[in-house]
Amino acid sequence: MIQGKSDQNVPAFFVSPGPPGPPSTPEVDNISRNAVTISWKRPVQDGGSDIRGYCVERKERRGMRWVRACKRTVPDLRFKVQGLNEGTEYEFRVTAENKGVGEPAEVEKVTELVDQETLPDFELDAELRRTLVVRVRASIRMFVPIRGRPVPEVTWTKDDTNLKTRAHIDTTESYTLLVVPDCTRYDAGKYNLCLENVAGKKTGFVNVKVLDTPGPPVNVQPREITKNSITLQWEIPIIDGGSKIHRYVIEKRAATKKAYTVLTTKWQKCSYKFTDLEEGAYYYFRISAENDLGVGEPAESPEPIRVSQAPTAPENLYVTDVTADSASLAWAKPLHDGGSLITGYVIEAQKKDTEQWVHMGTIKALDYTVTDLIEGAEYTFRIMAVNASGRKHTSTVIAKAGDRRTDEGQYSMTGKNMLGTVTETITVLVHDIPGPPTGPIKLEEVSCDYVLMSWEAPESDGGVPINNYIVEMRETTGTSWMELAATVIRTTFKAARLNTGTQYQFRVKAQNRYGIGPCIISEPVLAAYPFDVPGQPGIPVVTSFNKDAMTLSWNEPSSDGGSVILGYHVDRKEKNSILWQRVNLQANRLKVTKLLKGNEYIFRVMAVNKYGVGEPLESEAVICANPYVPSDPPTQPEVTSITKDSMVVCWERPEHDGGSRINTYIIERRDKTGLRWVKCNKRTVTDLRFKASGLTPDHEYEFRVFAENNAGLSQPSPSSPFYKAVDTIFQPGPPGNPRGVGEPAAVPGTPKAEDRLLPPEIEL
Repeated sequence: MIQGKSDQNVPAFFVSPGPPGPPSTPEVDNISRNAVTISWKRPVQDGGSDIRGYCVERKERRGMRWVRACKRTVPDLRFKVQGLNEGTEYEFRVTAENKGVGEPAEVEKVTELVDQETLPDFELDAELRRTLVVRVRASIRMFVPIRGRPVPEVTWTKDDTNLKTRAHIDTTESYTLLVVPDCTRYDAGKYNLCLENVAGKKTGFVNVKVLDTPGPPVNVQPREITKNSITLQWEIPIIDGGSKIHRYVIEKRAATKKAYTVLTTKWQKCSYKFTDLEEGAYYYFRISAENDLGVGEPAESPEPIRVSQAPTAPENLYVTDVTADSASLAWAKPLHDGGSLITGYVIEAQKKDTEQWVHMGTIKALDYTVTDLIEGAEYTFRIMAVNASGRKHTSTVIAKAGDRRTDEGQYSMTGKNMLGTVTETITVLVHDIPGPPTGPIKLEEVSCDYVLMSWEAPESDGGVPINNYIVEMRETTGTSWMELAATVIRTTFKAARLNTGTQYQFRVKAQNRYGIGPCIISEPVLAAYPFDVPGQPGIPVVTSFNKDAMTLSWNEPSSDGGSVILGYHVDRKEKNSILWQRVNLQANRLKVTKLLKGNEYIFRVMAVNKYGVGEPLESEAVICANPYVPSDPPTQPEVTSITKDSMVVCWERPEHDGGSRINTYIIERRDKTGLRWVKCNKRTVTDLRFKASGLTPDHEYEFRVFAENNAGLSQPSPSSPFYKAVDTIFQPGPPGNPRGVGEPAAVPGTPKAEDRLLPPEIEL
């Protein structure tokens, strides 16, 4: 024996490469009006050689001919088919190629060419995400790429106004461009962009700063007025010109002159005291702000301001109550305080038929009770407001000590003598201020920034019609009341511009021609949304599952928070994980896919309305496993009909279906001369027979059948015997309709042998 050489000959089998199998799970990923994108996976069997590429074919649903959709072999596992007709239904199939062409795999669903609905979206570049800074007189240019199907409607707004009249807006399917030419300081601010289509809506904004001189200061008004000075205050300009305000220019002029006098150009505070003014004279004042780019527009006092003007008379002076020796008075602040703080009110009284006014007191409140009056006497009262300039205008009211509103009613008078008795009823009306409105004050509607309230008319109108109602408000943390309206005609009122989260109280008074009556006060109310986030949905339950998906269902929450449920957040996580993954939807049933077989999952569901997300409820942990098993194999197939290129294969159903119905059968054949099994059917087969065509004449074939349910493929059935692909030849039977044969007849004469001429014939 020679070392290194075997003493046995081992037979070697060489298998020639064959065509690859069909690609796996081709499906449509993206659809537009005239194109689709198809993706697939590599074939399970490559036929013994490398896959060189793939061929994608298409055909219309009603057509019969398959057309190649790619000019060259596709090297990737994804291809975009273009040039399709909108609204047409197409079928697609993919074939793998190596040295030969394999079986095609078809996309299961028919694809209709329609635009998919996708949410609108846009992306701001880095410059627009920050504040866009532009110098005055330059152009503001904002270019924003957009997406969405159908093409979203684009709206640009600023300060809730449309920008079409101020800006040039150009919008296409892929971008929107806004250009504001020759910008000014008033073009600075927040530009809002809104994209909307049938799939949804998206909004965003861009802040623009225009470098310019500042705008005018705002709310210029006198804070204090004395006999020879006026202190003016203001607020910084709304538009600062893009840079910090360093100083103010202060000017004044007498109302009788036209030219302003500059008092200072370096003032840095938001108030200024003008001194050495002429008492009783009228003045105009002008304030201008200055930044790095210069002095901006001035703000001028709209009306001339008089130095040390006395306040006007107090408003709505009336008598609230009268006793035998006292009278209670109440009034409202003057409409104008004369440009100076009101320091108090002077109360004086005059008895009827006298000329003397008696000083009763000086107070700071808006009500006062005058005592030590003479019962039955009639008095006139007057109130004067006092400021730094003194007092001038008065308000007067007349009252008689002893008159009471409760004296009103019906009085019986009886006259009696020796002839009989006579009784008459006299109705006495006492005209007075009205009583309080009939409460309580009903808070009909409460929101974050307004309250709608209502009340009933007073039980006593004072003998004359109610003219109007006065509504006042105060924060519960304070003591001073603020008048909201003094001319309310109806018994309802909407208090607007409230601060969210602040608690308020309201009071209402009725007024007739004799004055203002007592008030009624509401309960404290919090300015907040009357709605809340929804409650918890029902516990989510897994209704069905397989190896990589689970179907959840749940009940709607018992409380929707006062607003329509917009949808649900569904979170999932593996049992041993801490990371929740979110899914948004609107239905109360969801199939969660792409799960890992054998893992244990927990789900939680939260209801959503426009005020927020409710509390979640978690499901029990569920193992992701297939609830079914593959079926038993079908019975051994039999061949019932044979031709030279086809055979009809029949079989029986499996004995057990694995808990799931049989979705399809897969039929495979094997040539006796080969080793590889080849799939015969390209489409779903639900019958128990199949015609296998495309066979090679005179070759012998055997067949086997797989059953497929929701759990997958069964084991193959026992293989059939080999059958030869040949046309079936039958032995002839006996002739039909046998008849008797008579005696032969002789032909007279002697026939002459000669050539017979026939016309030429061609057999095709």
